[in-house]
Amino acid sequence: AKLLNKPLVIEEFGLPRDNHLFSLTSKTTARDYYYSIIFDELIKSIQQNSVIVGANYWAYAGTAKPIPNQLFWKKDDDFMGDPPQEEQGLNAVFNSDRSTWEVIGKYVKKIKLR
Repeated sequence: AKLLNKPLVIEEFGLPRDNHLFSLTSKTTARDYYYSIIFDELIKSIQQNSVIVGANYWAYAGTAKPIPNQLFWKKDDDFMGDPPQEEQGLNAVFNSDRSTWEVIGKYVKKIKLR
């Protein structure tokens, strides 16, 4: 990106819940840490007027809920941001993922202050 003088957006990054679990009560410690690393690089790039100009995590799942013992999407299931042929909710950020939203919110505030 530097060589071509083009902006770089880090897209579709994600990480499953801890222990690769799908339950909404499972922790997101590793994912939250990973998001912090990506967003730290974004903030650093913005501060240095460098090439990273944005970041889009994968994927927003809203109020959808993973279905126990069912990995793949079926007709009439809620959409979770994952394609039907992939594990539903694998890397999804749900409305109830408070710690992940705290990480995202922290960096949104930092970007807004710029």
